[in-house]
Amino acid sequence: MTRIFFFFMFVLFISVLRSEEINTTSPDGNIKIIFKSGSNGIPYYRLSYRGNEILDWSALGLEFAGSGTLNSGMKIVSTERKLIDETYPVISGKSKYSRNYCNETKILLEESTGLKRKLEIYLRAYNDGAAFRYGIPKQDGLNDFVISGEASYFNFAGDYTCWAMKKNTFMQNYEGEYRKYEFSNILNSPGDSTSKFPYITLPLTIEVNRDVYVCLSEANITDYAGMYLVSNKENSFKSILSPHINNPSVSVIDKTPALSPWRLFIIGNSPGKLIESNLVQ
Repeated sequence: MTRIFFFFMFVLFISVLRSEEINTTSPDGNIKIIFKSGSNGIPYYRLSYRGNEILDWSALGLEFAGSGTLNSGMKIVSTERKLIDETYPVISGKSKYSRNYCNETKILLEESTGLKRKLEIYLRAYNDGAAFRYGIPKQDGLNDFVISGEASYFNFAGDYTCWAMKKNTFMQNYEGEYRKYEFSNILNSPGDSTSKFPYITLPLTIEVNRDVYVCLSEANITDYAGMYLVSNKENSFKSILSPHINNPSVSVIDKTPALSPWRLFIIGNSPGKLIESNLVQ
């Protein structure tokens, strides 16, 4: 009986350890981007603003050509936290100066079995938004790499109103009309000439409620493919990367160490707050 009890407590301890939430909060305390590793070793994140849930638990991961998707069987190796606070002049923009002010958490993950590949997740919480990105550190057995896709999900907590521009090809000029939709009719809105266009361009602007507005976009695209969104399921989207110009079957060809662009959320209590933000810079 004693052995069974201790075995049960050990399993419970491991389960709690795996599901531990790592919280990154904005300096003013209003925005939270939270990370956890699920019981199956899948990395997840969620996002809230002033107690309003924006994103429910959404999976993270990268899809490597040849070696498979890196998004499960992961264990947390280390966690580093730091406060970033720097002010810089804006040569041409909305303000004379901009403040880069946030709390950052860097989480190092490693596969428990198999190739033992390592992946970094960077999470940032600003007073006007949040962001995440991937890091692929230099490591044994992974020097040159090819990414065929990205397994980043955006599971919104409701059927929100949004303003989106959709395309039916990756080769386009990023010009067009941003039309108003609900998530539930973004691909079947009556009378919409782009109704069946599958690729949602960034930025995507969202009204969570009359006091919460969000702009989903990306920043710092260096040696990496641009990101679009495709519908995944109810109120959920998955990232899709544009194809490589020299090899359309893949998206990114690079070597370690490497960083992905930021996937960012500008957040405010009115549409005007989204315009005022310098978060992309």
